[in-house]
Amino acid sequence: MTWDVVVHDEAEPVLEQAGAWLAARPLTATVVATALAGSLGVPAPEHPRWWLLVLEDGEVRGVVMRTAPFAPYPIYALEIPEVAVPLVAAWCRGSGQVAPVVNGVLPTSRLLARALAPAGVEPTPVERLALLRLGGLRTPPAPPGGLRAAGVDDLEVLVPLLCRFHAEADAQAGRPASASHGAGGELTPAQVASLVVADRVRVWESEGRIVHVTCFNPPALGVARIGPVLTPPEHRGRGYAAASVAAVAVELGGRAAGVEVCLFADVENPTSTALYRRIGFEPVAELGAWGWEA
Repeated sequence: MTWDVVVHDEAEPVLEQAGAWLAARPLTATVVATALAGSLGVPAPEHPRWWLLVLEDGEVRGVVMRTAPFAPYPIYALEIPEVAVPLVAAWCRGSGQVAPVVNGVLPTSRLLARALAPAGVEPTPVERLALLRLGGLRTPPAPPGGLRAAGVDDLEVLVPLLCRFHAEADAQAGRPASASHGAGGELTPAQVASLVVADRVRVWESEGRIVHVTCFNPPALGVARIGPVLTPPEHRGRGYAAASVAAVAVELGGRAAGVEVCLFADVENPTSTALYRRIGFEPVAELGAWGWEA
């Protein structure tokens, strides 16, 4: 057998060459599929944007990408055979595309991080996530208020909320501040505005106040992904997140409409993970981000 890699900086040839491989694992490929869908016809950005396909005798056996729009522009890996990891690492080094954070499906993300880290350096875990898919939805009791689409008039409230999502997630999980930012990155005000304009933000409003925010990605390869999900600390424990996520899942259509609904849960945050499990989300895979000091 012969192993090789091919790299594309445009989405169209990736979908042409690896579309069937991605479609065979649409849940674990959700992040890659979303990145591809969002890059179709979009000029190359200033930050790195590429997709690497691992080939065995010409057949796709894995995908690695670097498309994140935030520093340090982490690498994201789907599952690839362990024997091909050194080949991927060699291409990254030779092309000057080594990032100090590798995110993605385990165990590949850990193996690739070890292969890319400087000699004698052992990457440390940055973030652990569980990929959950919606099974049978169990609709929770509705708290006071209701869900609605966010509008541009809400940006004054939404920008400071969503731009500190990872900081809030670190605090709720008991991690040091900014511990996970290298893997996830904080949204910018412009990105929050673009989410609102694209009709991808829902807010729970109670007594005229926004008490919760749920965002989502539209279906790509038949999978829609919910997130980020954020309830400000002063409004937690009242059922807003459960009710909002359940309502957004219904809006996205679910299996009756041929759509799988999924989300990522922070493994170190048992509160949110338990909430998602209560309303019908089930574990599919574990992902992790591994990094080192650049």
